[in-house]
Amino acid sequence: MVKRTLKDKLPLITAIILGILSVVAIQRYLAMKTQARKIEQGSILVAAGDISKGTELTQNMLTTRKLPVTAISTVCITVPSDNSPAAVQETTRKKMMLSGRVVKRMLKAGEAIHWTDLQEPSRETLSDKLSAGHRAISIAVDTVTSVGNNIIPGDHVDVIATMQPKIDAMSPVSTVEILQALSNNRPLRSPAAKVAAPLPTTKVILQNVPVIAVGQDISMGYEVNQLHGSPGRYSNITLDVSLEQAVLLTHARQQGAISFILRPRGSFDTLPTTRLIEIDNNNMNKYIREARPPAPATDNASEISK
Repeated sequence: MVKRTLKDKLPLITAIILGILSVVAIQRYLAMKTQARKIEQGSILVAAGDISKGTELTQNMLTTRKLPVTAISTVCITVPSDNSPAAVQETTRKKMMLSGRVVKRMLKAGEAIHWTDLQEPSRETLSDKLSAGHRAISIAVDTVTSVGNNIIPGDHVDVIATMQPKIDAMSPVSTVEILQALSNNRPLRSPAAKVAAPLPTTKVILQNVPVIAVGQDISMGYEVNQLHGSPGRYSNITLDVSLEQAVLLTHARQQGAISFILRPRGSFDTLPTTRLIEIDNNNMNKYIREARPPAPATDNASEISK
């Protein structure tokens, strides 16, 4: 009778044990899944291939790799993990930042690149950018004279000066005038007589001048400016000139106004001085006429038929 009772209870006991095991298994599964979700992932820059010691890095040598945040060292170079446009831009910026840096040890493909693996970049100064025998001179600019603040280091410009002559309204009689008056038997003008003021003139004074800085930014080229950002507004530009050109610019700056003409990238040609125009109020109309586009050709045949 007892044996039958145990036999009758065995399915119930088995069901209870299986139920307990199922509950434990489900709880462990949910706990593992929750823990997996809690492991935050991060991305770092790694070597895309084997990189030898002393190699100068390029962007193609770098790629990204995801790791648990807890496994990322503070000396690793981290980048955003998502694929948003802002994240892609930030990753590209970091790669550009490393371009040109020299590695201090051998790196295997997929190996994390640490800041300590890279040699410190040499900080270039303004004097390092000067050509041999040249000088640096800064000229104050505004938005108009700097072509809307679009001139950047590495550009070449032509320099235009508008000279404002300075004379006294009451000019003393010169020795030359006295001699001319005596030889021509004519009266000498009064020392108090007014002399007509010479007209202001505008001319090209320098061509193809390299720009080595705008404001305090000496970063050369478009790639580096994308890295550091646009120079934005600045109040002066610095040119790489000879000593004689520096004297000329200083004189023009003191006597008048200076403007800059931005040259196309890669354009280094210059015009001979005989072809450079000099404009004042008297000959301005002449050059305006010459600068007009040619009139459209007339159809002679149609005019004759009429």
